[in-house]
Amino acid sequence: MNNPLVKIIVRHLPILFILSGCHQSVNNAGDAKQVDTLTQYPDSMLLNKPGAVIVRPNMRQINAKKNKYGSDVFGTVLNAGMLYMYESQHYLDSIQTYKVERETEGLMKFKTTKGEIYTMKLDTLFYDIILFNGKDKPVFANMGDMPGSYTGYMKK
Repeated sequence: MNNPLVKIIVRHLPILFILSGCHQSVNNAGDAKQVDTLTQYPDSMLLNKPGAVIVRPNMRQINAKKNKYGSDVFGTVLNAGMLYMYESQHYLDSIQTYKVERETEGLMKFKTTKGEIYTMKLDTLFYDIILFNGKDKPVFANMGDMPGSYTGYMKK
């Protein structure tokens, strides 16, 4: 255990397990009007208004990472991702941000008010949130500081 990130996560493991259970119960009770959830993903999807794209790993990616890192380390990383996702999503819900949920499949396209189109490949992501203000290039949010990321990018 020479990796400092793993050491930090392992120290906080009991809290992560508790919060991952909270994540599941809150996530299932969400307001369906605020989140567009796609069950079948086209090769690409276009977002042309301000909002957040919630990206979660698909089963293929979960299994690949579990095989790569082993179940102990992977479980810790998975719980940390779920914790940050829960906290970030809770903040976005509290400010009623438009959200789209995607698995890590295909492409996501963003069209600005000036007509510029930015394309992002989702296949390499794990747990991520992409913010799009409708005017500028989309950015990855810092899920450890979602209020700061959101305010710094969306309010410019």
